[in-house]
Amino acid sequence: MSLCLEGAIDFAQGRLGNAISIFRAALAGGSLTQPSPAAGGTVAAAFLAEALYERNALDEAENLLKAYLPLLKEAAAPDQLISSYVVLARIAMARGDQERAAVLHTEMEAVGHSKGLARMVATGRLERARQTLLQGRLDLAQDLLQSGSDERTWAEFAGLVTHANDVE
Repeated sequence: MSLCLEGAIDFAQGRLGNAISIFRAALAGGSLTQPSPAAGGTVAAAFLAEALYERNALDEAENLLKAYLPLLKEAAAPDQLISSYVVLARIAMARGDQERAAVLHTEMEAVGHSKGLARMVATGRLERARQTLLQGRLDLAQDLLQSGSDERTWAEFAGLVTHANDVE
């Protein structure tokens, strides 16, 4: 976990190469210098996939998330789960697969509902708004933006910058 935090700081500060190296080490179960089987892989996989997406290594990011998403659903913190769905949907959109992106948004919202994570549901709607905006469907994008912007959902996060919603 400490490696993931270190990598997240590098990632947030724009040191993508460093972050990827650190996340790879965390996923491998060790430090940058010595492997250790005690490190948690699911969180590292989520962070690494997001960093790989930013580097445009879409195949590697997608493969990683396909392998780890079932584990992330069971064990990850909300931010890693949210980010993983967002990355997978954006990869689908980058490949022109709007249907797959829509399925992922729907699944993201369903998982959010089942886990009682209103922020995850709202993020799914905000991602749908982004997708429809990119498609030029402004009226639907506006409706989705309003749906994902309910003040009651976001009130408990006022003053916080969560990893999965730093832009929102």
